[in-house]
Amino acid sequence: MPLTRTQARDEILQKVKQVADGLSDFVVIYDSTRQDIPDENSDPLPTWARVVVQHTQGQQSSLSNLSNKRRYTKRGLLTIQLFTPTGDGLQKSDQLVEQFEAAVRNVSTPNGVWFRNVRSSEVGEDGPWFQTNILAEFEYDQVG
Repeated sequence: MPLTRTQARDEILQKVKQVADGLSDFVVIYDSTRQDIPDENSDPLPTWARVVVQHTQGQQSSLSNLSNKRRYTKRGLLTIQLFTPTGDGLQKSDQLVEQFEAAVRNVSTPNGVWFRNVRSSEVGEDGPWFQTNILAEFEYDQVG
């Protein structure tokens, strides 16, 4: 089913929310919101993620039909910047990375956002947290 940009973004973020809702003491900061990052002096130190959906490409994918409608394919990148407290040998980070990767690997959303090339990369320490980035390319169709 062809999607609007907003519908596609909502379906992508729903995949992240499904994992985050099952976690305790986990904060998600969504792009373009005015949420503050967790306080690095809080005890216990929370685990958190910053989530960004970026559209990067788009192209016409079909000729027009009898109604003069064309299909356009939109592509982009889902980035989950995961921050876990340092000091556990990356056990918490590895566990969460696997959960978020599994949520978008080889799946599509109900209305046709497909995820590809799911991967992660350890970035390193950022204050009291260890940062790992999870990346997934996405694709969906629009008609117009």
